[in-house]
Amino acid sequence: MAQDKQSLTGISDSGNHVSIFKKNKRLFLASFAALFLVATIVAVATGVNSRKNSKNEGAHAIVKSSCSSTLYPELCYSAIATAPAGVTSNLASLKDVIELSINLTTKAVQHNYFTVEKLTANTKLTEREKTALHDCLETIDETLDELHEAQADIKGYPNKKSLKQQADDLKTLLSSAITNQETCLDGFSHDGADKKTPTLPPSCSGTQTGSSRRKKMAVRVLFGRSGCQQQTGGCCSHRP
Repeated sequence: MAQDKQSLTGISDSGNHVSIFKKNKRLFLASFAALFLVATIVAVATGVNSRKNSKNEGAHAIVKSSCSSTLYPELCYSAIATAPAGVTSNLASLKDVIELSINLTTKAVQHNYFTVEKLTANTKLTEREKTALHDCLETIDETLDELHEAQADIKGYPNKKSLKQQADDLKTLLSSAITNQETCLDGFSHDGADKKTPTLPPSCSGTQTGSSRRKKMAVRVLFGRSGCQQQTGGCCSHRP
């Protein structure tokens, strides 16, 4: 743990509050991107349970097949590409892609935890900011627990569960992880930038800004387009 902390890039205490929290938000958004990646791939698993990959199919083809079926294929490709070549070359199934995605997400969230921990030492923080950061540490810790559970769950496949059951269980864990990250972001929702953020209908993907959009994006990723029950003015209502 201490070694991981030392390996992180330090953050200067000389920055003002706005710059600190802008940096912090970017880190959390990076975590969201990683969680979206895993969620999209897991959601696809439910729809492709009858499709078999040939044993001779290369790792590149498997990644392409897995990512092209997600809502965010470019995010999927770029995230998988960050893994060492020796790891990606051994991908032989959709399960391998999901497992790698969860592992990459876990590393990103771990990095966020140590970065937030460093931010708490900043002497220029207000009491509200300190409280928000400590709340973030708790929620990130919960997220790591859920990601570790997801790692163990996917490692145990195949088991007595069907692929659909496996995907549903993973989506439950990842949905909770995304909610935790959202709770963390909510602690910083009172700064000047967020006060200027317009409040838009809750499901207008592509037009809505701020934390609500991120949450609705997560719902859409996790539950797919089938979660849209009705559309009004280009916006849809998702199943709970």
